[in-house]
Amino acid sequence: MGMIDAALFEALAQAMTLSVHELDASAGTEKEHICWVKTNFIKHFTEDVFFLNDHSEDNTFSRRYGNLIIRDMLEQLIEFLYILKNPHLAKEYLGLTINFEEINRKQSVVKKEELFGEKRFNQGMDGRPSVADMAAAIGEKSSGNGNLTLYKLYKILSERCHNAYFSSLLDDVNKVHHSVPTCGLSDGQINDVLIMISIMLSEYKYDVKKQSD
Repeated sequence: MGMIDAALFEALAQAMTLSVHELDASAGTEKEHICWVKTNFIKHFTEDVFFLNDHSEDNTFSRRYGNLIIRDMLEQLIEFLYILKNPHLAKEYLGLTINFEEINRKQSVVKKEELFGEKRFNQGMDGRPSVADMAAAIGEKSSGNGNLTLYKLYKILSERCHNAYFSSLLDDVNKVHHSVPTCGLSDGQINDVLIMISIMLSEYKYDVKKQSD
């Protein structure tokens, strides 16, 4: 088990601060919506990284919790990169085009939740693109050389989440019989988070560099 380097938290904090400044400067311009997307995303992404790091050596934090959070972070990151590539969708991503009357007419709670996500993307689109489609659009679905992509990592974490309780059973057995650590974050989980941080910082690299000048 390990913890995330403090320098990466500093870099994320700098990027978040500068993203807020960029948002303030974009008020009333065509860039305002995409700046809202960037500021909202890095805020919550950084919160998740802090949370995971706080529990990286927590003996009461099951690794299945880490898988659930990291999987969700991967999905949100893929969607975020997709929106950055298609900034004209920022207004829809923010839910500013949702027809809430249409959603509220549905009596099924399940249908309401489905529509809430689908109807965010409603301007000439057939609902929110699938994670696979968004990953393909940003070049992160597959690679010809067999390298790991964000979508492949997302699929790996999805399978781990599908089998969460069974995997935890195996962890318990290994803990009892082989003294194998089963709580906190594994080195692999830490590495998954570091991959996402690296990608995030690459999207804000001009901001981070500017802050250090």
